[in-house]
Amino acid sequence: MTQNYFYRIGHFPEWAYKNIKPIVLIEELMYDDSGQLPADYKFFMVYGKCEFIQVDNSRFEKHTRDLFDSKWSRLEIVNVYPNSKETILRPEHLEEMLRIAERLSSELDFVRVDLYQTSNGVKFGELTNYPGGGMEEYHPAEYGKSLGLKWKPNYQKVD
Repeated sequence: MTQNYFYRIGHFPEWAYKNIKPIVLIEELMYDDSGQLPADYKFFMVYGKCEFIQVDNSRFEKHTRDLFDSKWSRLEIVNVYPNSKETILRPEHLEEMLRIAERLSSELDFVRVDLYQTSNGVKFGELTNYPGGGMEEYHPAEYGKSLGLKWKPNYQKVD
């Protein structure tokens, strides 16, 4: 309750957190069809178009991260965590998840849309405008650069 997420030593200021009042938020515990914690599907959206999907598995044990294009072709990219040695199956509700991500991002220049495929259907996780505080690296580095070139920030004056 005392952590200031706007400014932390060693991090860039994150203006969106500047005036947020700390609260306690309790979320529903979700499971997938096998009774496990669901994979975290993160849709990186630029102007309402899915540039890639990040899949985080086993976040509390041996965290892996894999990237796919919107047609579910694996991208040979490493981002912070190692790629899984397992085959990551295409989510049953991928098309629905893509529609949700497109709708939520249609009026934004960039946003990451987090969704889960659970035993009770697709569930919303969060929206974020700067994943990893904008500091996570991609390997090969050219991938991060190519993604950045697609994004032309749409700044608007806020009164």
